[in-house]
Amino acid sequence: MKPSKRKTSKVWLALNTLVSFGALFFALFKGMDGAAMALSALPPFFYGIYTGVGHMDLRRVLSSSIPTQGPECPPSFSNG
Repeated sequence: MKPSKRKTSKVWLALNTLVSFGALFFALFKGMDGAAMALSALPPFFYGIYTGVGHMDLRRVLSSSIPTQGPECPPSFSNG
């Protein structure tokens, strides 16, 4: 299975982060404190979504490559 590079996701994350920081600094410059507080949550939100999707992708890959049953116990560990 070819590993995902998620280039499109990384580009969108970078663009959303830059735009949200730009809006945050604009709100601070204009003295809009309430908007600045709301906008300060956007970069962590975008990063959390990005890493959350990556975690789900990783779990899907790992669950498809790991056998559902574990290996047999070696004879040295048996009760007999």
